[in-house]
Amino acid sequence: MLFRSEGGKESETEYFAALMTTLEVTGDEAMLSAVVRLLGVVIKKVPHPVLVARFSQVNSLLLSSLAKHQASANVSLLRGLLGCLSVLLRVQPASNWHQPEASHSLATLLSFTAHPKPKLRKAAQHSVVSVVRGSAPDLNPHPAATQAALHCQAIISQSGPTDTSVLYMLTMLRDVLPALPRAATKAACETVLKLLTLGSSVLVATGFSALHGLFSARPLASCLPPDMNSQLVTALYDYQPGVNDGAPLIAWLAVQQEGIMNLGQLQPSLAEPHLVRLTTVCLSCLLSDRGEVVKAAGLALRAVLAEVGCHCTSSGASQLLGLLGESVKYQYHSAWPTVMPVLQTAEIGRAHV
Repeated sequence: MLFRSEGGKESETEYFAALMTTLEVTGDEAMLSAVVRLLGVVIKKVPHPVLVARFSQVNSLLLSSLAKHQASANVSLLRGLLGCLSVLLRVQPASNWHQPEASHSLATLLSFTAHPKPKLRKAAQHSVVSVVRGSAPDLNPHPAATQAALHCQAIISQSGPTDTSVLYMLTMLRDVLPALPRAATKAACETVLKLLTLGSSVLVATGFSALHGLFSARPLASCLPPDMNSQLVTALYDYQPGVNDGAPLIAWLAVQQEGIMNLGQLQPSLAEPHLVRLTTVCLSCLLSDRGEVVKAAGLALRAVLAEVGCHCTSSGASQLLGLLGESVKYQYHSAWPTVMPVLQTAEIGRAHV
């Protein structure tokens, strides 16, 4: 082998250096695709200190290749380059994120996140999310997360509610939201809430999914403080679908379930009034004509009671017991198969129901 004959050790770093040199000088697109495929494998094995020390050089070469071939029909080549850039950015420490070139590189990834070609769009979104969610634990909130969220909000504000780009950005926001600092989280959530009144059922479902992603990720308090979590759960009642609306209501229940459960972990005292209010809503859902709504209400109620119910004060426990007692009245008889498992497993205060 070349490296061995020249005194090399055939290490991943040497292979990586050779591939980067080849990337720089190769003009043939078919050959370039092969190089990028190999590069995508090798770069993941290169020691992180090497990628940090050589960030500027490697970053410059990858961006140059992307710029030359961004109009190419070769999706595999472009996906490979985006993946390599993502791996490079993922290992960078906070100090490198203060450099303009790091922000420029992320902006390049973001420019592909609403691409009309699905494979390329999904690869770009995955690359961005892997940077803001997959970097070192000490980078949380991630320095680049706000830039990613602002990009999503800018695309949404420039688009009509029927534009598919809005759905693309909401899909990415779902995964970016848990990595944001508090101020950016608030602004992004406000953007999502505004969309819930404007669009189709698909847009509403995607918006609910974005907020569900925030809550279910159990974000740090630096991203979603208890008071903001509580305010967001309260605000969502303004967007509650009707009891016979099927899919939208099921999605809404899932969001509220995760929102209350997350709040219960952060500050149980704030979660208690929300638990009482959601129990009231779930009781009304048990009277729905839609079987799937009845089932979803039972599942949501069972989950929040199991997670948060045991932390209730005597006053809150009394309210919940009174509400749950209503569910065994005859008007709810058709929902009893759903209600009974809830009553059998619910733990409120320190006693089982």
